Amino acid sequence: MDRNDKRFLSLLWLVVPVALAVLVCCVTAGYSIYRRAVERAYHETSWGGGNDLPF
Repeated sequence: MDRNDKRFLSLLWLVVPVALAVLVCCVTAGYSIYRRAVERAYHETSWGGGNDLPF
């Protein structure tokens, strides 16, 4: 294993956790936006109180 391989592996150890953190943030934000849109649509179309969401 030469110096370039070691540099690549150390870069990989820096990049992979950052990429995973960004992915988790994007998924969480997307789910939150989706859930808010579903709740808004449900409340707009419901006749009653609209508090009986399945989640």
